[in-house]
Amino acid sequence: MSHTKIKAKVEVTEDFSIFKEGIEVGNSIKFNIGQNSSESIVDVIMFIEDVMLNHPDQVKIPVFSKVVEDDLVDKLNNKLQEAIKEETYVVNFSEIYIIGTNETFNHNDSTYKISFKNKQKMIEALTQEELQKFAVENEFNLNENILDIKVVSFQKRNFSKNRYNKGFN
Repeated sequence: MSHTKIKAKVEVTEDFSIFKEGIEVGNSIKFNIGQNSSESIVDVIMFIEDVMLNHPDQVKIPVFSKVVEDDLVDKLNNKLQEAIKEETYVVNFSEIYIIGTNETFNHNDSTYKISFKNKQKMIEALTQEELQKFAVENEFNLNENILDIKVVSFQKRNFSKNRYNKGFN
């Protein structure tokens, strides 16, 4: 399971002295306090407790976890198939890797091998158009079979460990 984090500059008043304006929130909270003392730490804890109890969440920090329960995977796959039938979908992989609380962005430096049954093709971008071309070339219905297409990502000529199979898991 991975969490994202938010790094922000908090607007504080001139007389606010509990911590400085730079703050990171995720699995943990990171900030600089004015004085290194046990009283300052107690002030921070009291402030955080007050915020948690008396103020609504400003931003929900998402938690990323792999879905492994078969019934939930089936439910998500069914929702995806319905959206595909209604043509309300976009196939898009954001190339974000979560490492602890650090995010690394890669700008499509990948190629992909897509395969369905015994047919396969290398493509530069994983898009709806590319998948549709592949389906037409191989004479199958994309909407009905999209969850059975296997996708392997290759990065900078090296095979990546990111494998997306059945349902792009």
